This record gives sequence, structure tokens and C-alpha cells, in this order.
Amino acid sequence: MVLSHGVSGSDESVHSTFASRYVRTSLPRFRMLEQSIPKEAAYQIINDELMLDGNPRLNLASFVTTWMEPECDKLIQASVNKNYVDMDEYPVTTELQNRCVNMIAHLFNAPLGESETAVGVGTVGSSEAIMLAGLAFKRRWQNKMRAAGKPCDKPNIVTGANVQVCWEKFARYFEVELKEVKLSDGYYIMDPSKAVDLVDENTICVAAILGSTLNGEFEDVKLLNDLLTEKNARTGWDTPIHVDAASGGFIAPFLYPELEWDFRLPLVKSINVSGHKYGLVYAGIGWCIWRSKEDLPDELIFHINYLGADQPTFTLNFSKGSSQVIAQYYQLIRLGFEGYKNIMENCQENAMVLKEGLEKTGRFNIVSKDNGVPLVAFSLKDSSRHNEFEISDFLRRFGWIVPAYTMPPDAQHVTVLRVVIREDFSRTLAERLVLDIEKVMHELDGLPARVANGGEDAAAAAASASEREMTKQRELNIKFRDDKGTQQASNTAFEGLVRRYFDTFEHRLRRGKSSKSRRPLHLQPSKANSAKSVQAPHTGCFEQTSHFTLRKSGQPSEDFDQVLGDSNGCWASYPKVYTHTQMDYAKGFDTRSTTGKEQGFASFGELKASEVCNASSSKSTKKQGFAA
Repeated sequence: MVLSHGVSGSDESVHSTFASRYVRTSLPRFRMLEQSIPKEAAYQIINDELMLDGNPRLNLASFVTTWMEPECDKLIQASVNKNYVDMDEYPVTTELQNRCVNMIAHLFNAPLGESETAVGVGTVGSSEAIMLAGLAFKRRWQNKMRAAGKPCDKPNIVTGANVQVCWEKFARYFEVELKEVKLSDGYYIMDPSKAVDLVDENTICVAAILGSTLNGEFEDVKLLNDLLTEKNARTGWDTPIHVDAASGGFIAPFLYPELEWDFRLPLVKSINVSGHKYGLVYAGIGWCIWRSKEDLPDELIFHINYLGADQPTFTLNFSKGSSQVIAQYYQLIRLGFEGYKNIMENCQENAMVLKEGLEKTGRFNIVSKDNGVPLVAFSLKDSSRHNEFEISDFLRRFGWIVPAYTMPPDAQHVTVLRVVIREDFSRTLAERLVLDIEKVMHELDGLPARVANGGEDAAAAAASASEREMTKQRELNIKFRDDKGTQQASNTAFEGLVRRYFDTFEHRLRRGKSSKSRRPLHLQPSKANSAKSVQAPHTGCFEQTSHFTLRKSGQPSEDFDQVLGDSNGCWASYPKVYTHTQMDYAKGFDTRSTTGKEQGFASFGELKASEVCNASSSKSTKKQGFAA
């Protein structure tokens, strides 16, 4: 390739990429570079930035295949420049696609003869396959309604609330009403009886999921078929079923061959499956299979000849690579039924190892089922202090990508974590993940509880003090309080109290902590200094008070006399500088006494100005406090 601009001498290949000027400039984000850069520099810079991506092998959120055999990688690389739609130019690639369609159709028990060609198409994934299947159902329903002289402008489709987002896209893009069966606590898939109740004359199909994205559970397609058959016979309708087998289509035939979910059921007219999930191919391949030619209206099929020959096509896109189709055929002939069965059994066994390991911790409820897609969905038994989102975030430190999410309506109060078990997820990794989850739970147990939201008072984001420490706080509090709230104390006594209060905690920390962590703190008045009802920081307690806060050194201070207007000059010697460790500053202490007469110190102590200032002062007689 000829470049229009030569590279400067200082950046020729004799220099290291990291010694060139290209690593000292930012990569373009909005506009192309005016000049070319060396290929080595372009590669190295992009490769380095990609290191910040997660590790695909540790991405336990995804169902998509992340490993294939090196021999298949070679086939993919050799065919990466072939356009799948150039059927006349690449006839062998087209033939391989037709072979895949036939093999998958027979795997799904399509009613075909030995030499009969199946009806199906390769897609970029299950999302496109679902769009195509939905269009076929809609057109078939429209033709039927027009033939009967009935309106055909308000089609609807019935699904569970647990469907993948592509179903919502289909409904919105192609103007079809989406009727969702709501979930319930403990039942996270579509209820067939409720689904049939939603069916009416305008229903183009009912979509069942073989392997819910949320918990991997298979929906009861046979029961749905039986109930819908009864309703069709009673009403004279002909409502069909589509099976979204994106995840379970390459699992059920090998692990549950007796399960009736496919074309063995008469109302199942089409099935989609993802080749890039448990079909064991890299991302970019899906399949849609129809029961017969009658289930795919002819008017949806286009015929083109500008590529050299008549080519029938039924896709939403046109150009796409051939490599994934070739890779799918490789897996089908390389593994065969035996190989796929062995891999799926391994995945299921590793899922059980992970499930049992999580159960032994005693911290989790298992939401997923043993029979279904090999994944483990689980939630915390006690989420009062920490939730599943925190676990997901902390697991990132170990490299694991484990998603946390809430269930759809009406089970949105349930939050779960999900681990998808793929071919390349070994038993060793499953055991290691359990150990890392235990480490995360141990670390979270040592951290402050989450700050409460909603109408509840905000809890202190700090660890609770030990009983001995709380006792010391109460003793100090009681010492400088009387029942009338008018006890007088000198400025010197107050300063000594604060110093002794801080020294108590410093002495505790010096026994196990270096003095290097000590950091000066200041007493600083807060902005809420007027005598009105305000919320004390870190306590969640309301009382009439002016607040002062401990602040880190280096922050601007204010004049205490100006803030209080104390005529007695009680605060004349303040602000004073006190030292305290960063750890205690970060930890603080909870307020455990909540009554008006026995209010414990908040964080580093809520002290009443009225207890140490002259009671004769009109302002010092009001309750004034210190809060950390």
C-alpha cells in the first residue's frame, strides 16, 4: 500500500515504538489524522489501549463463545475476506450454510424426509432470527385476516416479562403490541396458563423461551402447546408458537433428549438458536428454522441476480462475513452428537460444583434450576448491609466479570448475580471463583454498611464501635451533663475534655498502628449554626443545635466568636489543633443512644456548648453541639 506522506526520519523503524513521538500524543477521537503513522505504532498504541478491556474468558456475564480450537481459528482467518452474500462467487460457502440448516433442523426434529431440504436461514445472531420469525408470523396472520375480511392493523404477540430485549425491539420496530406475562416471586419464567389467557384473535404467536436469560430455566413448551391447542379448538383460531432457543437449542437435544419442546409439538412453527452461544462459535452467527415452507410466506423472500445468478434472500442485512458459517459447520462435523453431549455434560457438572460451593458458604439463595442452561443465578440471603451490586463490583478486582441485575416485573424487588458456565470454564475456575467470592464477602463484612435511602434516617457510613469504646463515650458524656442541662465548665476544662477524648482513641491505635498515620484535625463550625431543627451529621438524630465539625487540616477555618456571637468569649481560644489518626477519622462511631436524655456522642462526639459555656449567656444556654 502506497502512503501519500512519508514518515519523518526520527520515527523510522530503527527506533522503538515507545521511543517515537506517537506515544506522547493522544489518539484521535473525532477526526482523522492529517498524516499517516507507522503500522507498528498504530498496532502498539491500539493494542495497549485494548489491554484495559476485560478478559473474555473471565467474562461470566456472556453466553457467547470465547474459545475455539486453533484449527478452526485458521479456517476463520482464511475466510475472513469472503462476503457471505456472494453466493455465485462462493458456492461452497453457500453449500456449507445449507448443510448447517439441514443438520440443525433435523436436530430439532423437523418433519423432513431423508433428502428433503429444510427451510431456514443463517443470521448474525438470534436477534435477527427473531425479527425474521416475527415478520413471518405477522405476514401470515395478516394474510389470514384479510382473507376473512377482518381488520389486520392491531397485531399482538404474547411473551413472558423475562424475554430478551430483541422481542421488545421487534414489537416496537414492526408495530406489534407486546403482551407480557408478569413474573412472580419464586417463579421467574412465563406461566403457560397466564400466557394463553392473554391470547386473542389478533395474537400472531406466543413466544416461549428455552433457557431464560435471567436464570437459565426452560419454559414448559409442551404445556403451552396443549393449552393453546385447546383454546384454538374452542375459538376456531390458529395461534402458533415460536420457541426462542437462543441458549437452550444446543443444550436440550444433548442433555434432555426426551424433553418435548421442538417441532415434535404441532403448534411450534419456528425456532431460533444462537450458533455463537452453545453452538460453540465466535460471535456473529445465529439460525432461524421453520417447520415447513408454508410457515414462511413467499412474499418475504427476495430474489436477486446482480451478483451473477438468481439468489433467494430473506435477511435484514446484506453483506456479512462467511467465517462464522464455516466455523459452525466445522463444529458440527468435528464434534458430532457425541462431542456436543460431552461438552454440555461438562458444563452442567461445573455449574453444579459452583452451585454447591456457593451453598456451603451459607450466604446465598440459588435462584437458577438444576435443569436448564448451565448457569448459576444466586442472591444474598441477607442484603441489609451489602447488596449484590457491591459483590459484582468487588469481584472485578480479581478479574471476574459477574453481572448483578434486578428481575423484571413483578419480581423487580429480587436482585441476583449470574455466572454463565461455558465450554472454557473449568472445574478449577469454578472452585477459584467460590474462593474469591468468599474473600469478597469477608472484605465486605469488615466495611461500613450502605447508607440507607428513602424515608429512613441516613445511617453513619462507618463501622460500629466495640462495646468498650461505646462505654467510654457514654462515661465522658455523662460526666459533663446534668439533668437540667445548665452545668458550667471552664474553657480549660472543655479543652482538656476534647484532648482526653482524642487521646483515648490514639492510645488504642498506637498499640498496633504506626504514628506516621497521624494527621492533624481542626474543630470547625458548620454552616448550620442557627438555633433551629437540623440533622446532625452521621447520626440521623434531629435536635435543636448549632453544629461544629472536625475538619482535616489545610481546610479554611472560620472565626468561632463571629459564628456564635458568644458574649462570654467562651470560644476565644479556638480553633485549636488536635491530632488524630486517619483510621479513626475514617471509622467514626455510631450513635447508639437515641433518647433525648441519653444521646451518645455522634462520630467523634457531639458535645453541648451549653455544658461548657457560661449558662448566663443567652446563646450559650441553647443546645449547641460538636459533630465529626
